Amino acid sequence: MAITKLQTGCTLAIEVQKGEDKLGDPIYTKKNFSSVNPKRTPEEVFEVAEAFKKVFADDCRNYFIIDTSKLMQEED
Repeated sequence: MAITKLQTGCTLAIEVQKGEDKLGDPIYTKKNFSSVNPKRTPEEVFEVAEAFKKVFADDCRNYFIIDTSKLMQEED
């Protein structure tokens, strides 16, 4: 039984500071941007993330690419 993986989506996530905890340490949340073209290179996605970072008033930390795939069983 062969299983194949079909990529169905790609999301860019950016960690954005949303406040501070009681000790004054930053608290981050993720802002997700779906429908990223999975054929884009990591460099191209990074450039887009940097452009989004300039728009946010709060500090940003990490960028993530989240790939979503469907597992399918091939018929014999």
